[in-house]
Amino acid sequence: MGPNTRIYGRFTGYTVKDCACEYCLYYGGKRRGCMVESCCCLKERLQALTRKYRVKEETSIGSQNQP
Repeated sequence: MGPNTRIYGRFTGYTVKDCACEYCLYYGGKRRGCMVESCCCLKERLQALTRKYRVKEETSIGSQNQP
């Protein structure tokens, strides 16, 4: 990338929908389910959940402070 290149859609992390089991490499479908014993995406799923609830808290606190 050159010095004048702009990046508009910066990656801000995975969302909860991105971390759904259907998109996992080891998901065997509705019948077989997950093929591994422990979730390989657990770290990303937890980060997405904490980000979701943090944003939800910030919006609820912001709406309470307004008259």
